[in-house]
Amino acid sequence: MRGTFLAESADFNGTLNLIFQPAEENEGGALRMLEDGLFERFPCDEVYALHNSPGLPVGQIGVITGPAMASFDRATVTLRGRGAHGAMPHHGIDPMQCAASIVLGLQSIVSREIDALKSAVITVGSIHAGATYNVVPESALIKIGVRTLDPKVRTLVETRIQQFVTAQAESFGLQSEVVYERKYPVLVNHAAQTERARERPSGWSARNVVERRP
Repeated sequence: MRGTFLAESADFNGTLNLIFQPAEENEGGALRMLEDGLFERFPCDEVYALHNSPGLPVGQIGVITGPAMASFDRATVTLRGRGAHGAMPHHGIDPMQCAASIVLGLQSIVSREIDALKSAVITVGSIHAGATYNVVPESALIKIGVRTLDPKVRTLVETRIQQFVTAQAESFGLQSEVVYERKYPVLVNHAAQTERARERPSGWSARNVVERRP
């Protein structure tokens, strides 16, 4: 809606609370404010959130009923092998080969184990191992981000990442540890409030409100 809508609506009767959340996920976001007693201090009947989306043309808003933004989880994988000189790799147990196999193989969870009509994204965002050119490193650290829109898919991905990493590490003769953290749940838009958000103020045309896929 236009920023001046409330000022132009003389018949508005109620209390409007403007909420600015600290970050949107992980260590901030709505959960932190709820734990801090937000709605005990500022009771609300309904809450509407706005998320910036640079991909939409200026003057448009995107709306969707149901799951709108994915959950976010993260997995921290530690692989432990045995270091060696690069000229004598047979004296070591190389975590780098295993790390490479894990990075490539994780995508098979999405492409072969998730229903094509559902969604999951597995992102390897970081690999840390070694410090120089000619030494087989002793360990490798992999950081993985996971996004899903369905609770069952979320559980499946968590289980399969843990199983897959463990099996890969064993096949390379490595020890492994997977720390899996469930962070933020799926953002789900309720039907009645979403329909209200679709209502167009005077002067807006249908092109101003578009259906948005999550």
